[in-house]
Amino acid sequence: MPLYVGGAVSLALLLGAGAFLFFQEGGYAEKIESMDSVGAQLKKLTDRKPFPSAANVNRLDSQLEVYTAYQEDLFASMSKGQEAVGSVDQDRFRRLLAESLTKLIREARAKSVAIPVQFPFGFQRYVAGSLPDPDEMPRLMSQLQGVTQLCHILYESGISELLGVERTEFEKAAGGPAAEAEADMSSRRGRRGRGGEEENVDAAAAAKALYTDPDGLFTREHYVLKFRARDAAIQAVLDRLARGAPFTVVTRMDLVNPNRPVVIVQPDSGAPGGQPPPSFGPAGWQPPPPAARGPGGPEVKENEPLPRDLRVIAGREIPEIRLEIDLYRFVEPARGDDDDADTEEPK
Repeated sequence: MPLYVGGAVSLALLLGAGAFLFFQEGGYAEKIESMDSVGAQLKKLTDRKPFPSAANVNRLDSQLEVYTAYQEDLFASMSKGQEAVGSVDQDRFRRLLAESLTKLIREARAKSVAIPVQFPFGFQRYVAGSLPDPDEMPRLMSQLQGVTQLCHILYESGISELLGVERTEFEKAAGGPAAEAEADMSSRRGRRGRGGEEENVDAAAAAKALYTDPDGLFTREHYVLKFRARDAAIQAVLDRLARGAPFTVVTRMDLVNPNRPVVIVQPDSGAPGGQPPPSFGPAGWQPPPPAARGPGGPEVKENEPLPRDLRVIAGREIPEIRLEIDLYRFVEPARGDDDDADTEEPK
């Protein structure tokens, strides 16, 4: 009996193992077939050479041409009115400075623009006879060109009087011996351990340094112009600066009325005590008449209306304008080696 039972159980196990092996063999064959198909597809993709595709190369070349043309047009439009500095020595700089200032003075006379006597246009040290360092001359030439262009814009706009031109005096010896001595003392104090003064010296040096774009696309120079002009001339100046050539940005503008009336306030009440407003006459602004006397004094008649010419208190004076301007100089885009080879003269 045990042999019969054991044989039946063994037979059942053998039949189950055979059925399991049969089904697993079919799945194994399917897996092998799928793996072979994926392997063949991978080999086909690996053996392909899709790059470089002619269509992609042509498309990239056309996009590069469009971008290059746009960049060149942008730089050309923003660089209008920009003059090349070139290499200048001390003698040529002195000659160019004298010629430029002489032309500015003659142009001011031709345009009926009043300027102070012996006006240096911001180059006091070099008009007095000092010579710049060779390392400082490129920026000085750029500043000379900027001052000339800005003054020409003011003249063409019809200002009445040019009062002052300020540039960034970046020179090491700017300010004369006193400034050099002060800088020397500041540096010594900084070495002694006074960090605050050393930071002030570094901040002053950073303020005088020429601002350069981190990407190297442009530089920026700061100027201050002081002049007198009427409303139409002021509008013409701002409109001309906004049109570019050269590319400028007005950072601040202050208008001051030199003939602003002064109202006299009575000390007892703290407010104007019924006095007529000051009037403008041939001698300038006239103060109001003295206040009426108190009880016991002569009777004060009611003031009659003044003529219109005397009642006008604004609009006839010429205001003083202080204009701060940033002038940008854009760097010409570098050409490739192929362009340089094309432009090189044959030997």
